[in-house]
Amino acid sequence: SVVDHAPAAEDTALHGTLTGLVAMGFVLPALSESASAIGRAATDRFNAVALAAARRGDPAPALASPVSGTGVALPPADQLRLDAHLHGVAADDADDFIRRTLPALQMLGVA
Repeated sequence: SVVDHAPAAEDTALHGTLTGLVAMGFVLPALSESASAIGRAATDRFNAVALAAARRGDPAPALASPVSGTGVALPPADQLRLDAHLHGVAADDADDFIRRTLPALQMLGVA
């Protein structure tokens, strides 16, 4: 019967939640490892140029992720914190950034 094939309320709620997260850009696709590897050199070059621009006061709106194949929006202050971290420079206000933001950037291949 039709009732037997109706989605459970939990499935509908989960689908709605995931749809909202994707629409807002909080959930990104992940490329295959081979596709990520192919793009890594290009995203590393782009991110190096973007972080250099941030140091000059002209930050890019996003850094490139080889994992998602998209840009990852990162506020200018966090771009500077990431740049300092990548160059081994301790920033006074970096503790929260390292605990909160850096793991996500590492998963996305940005850091």
